[in-house]
Amino acid sequence: MKRIYQLLLILALCLGGTVYLVLREARQANREVRFLYCLDGDSFAAELNGEEIEIRMLAIDCPEKEDAYGIEARDFSKALLEKAEEIELVEENGAGKKDRYGRYLYWVYADGVLVQEELLENGLARVDYIFDSYKNLDELYAKEKIAKDNKIGIWSAEE
Repeated sequence: MKRIYQLLLILALCLGGTVYLVLREARQANREVRFLYCLDGDSFAAELNGEEIEIRMLAIDCPEKEDAYGIEARDFSKALLEKAEEIELVEENGAGKKDRYGRYLYWVYADGVLVQEELLENGLARVDYIFDSYKNLDELYAKEKIAKDNKIGIWSAEE
C-alpha cells in the first residue's frame, strides 16, 4: 500500500511539472510583440503587450556600430525584424530576466527563424555571454563555425 502512495506521489509531481511547462510555454507564446527600432545588431526596442521595452538577444555579441560590420549587423537585424509578421520572444531558464543595462534577455524568433542563428551564420555576430547551458548552444556554435570556415563578415579578416 505504501508503494502505491509513492507511485501516486511521483505521478502527481510529474503531471504537475508537465502542466507547469505547458502553461509557461503558452504564456510566452501569447505575447504581442511589435518591433520599434534597432539599437544595434543584438539589441532593439519593441512594444510588448503595449509596453515599450529594450531587448538584448541571448548568447551572441554583434560588433558595435562604430566597429567593422557593426552597421551591417544592425541593418540585418532591422530587416529581419521589420518584415516579420510575427516576432516571438522566448525566455531561457538561468539567463536572468534583464542584463546589467536593464534590457530584457530573450531568444528572438522572426517568423519562426531564430535571429541569433541568422546573425551568426552571416558572420555578423559571435557566440558570447554564455552563463549557463542554454538550449540553443549547439546550433549557435554550428552557425558560427560556418561563418568562420567560410571567412564571412567579422571572420573575413581573421587568420
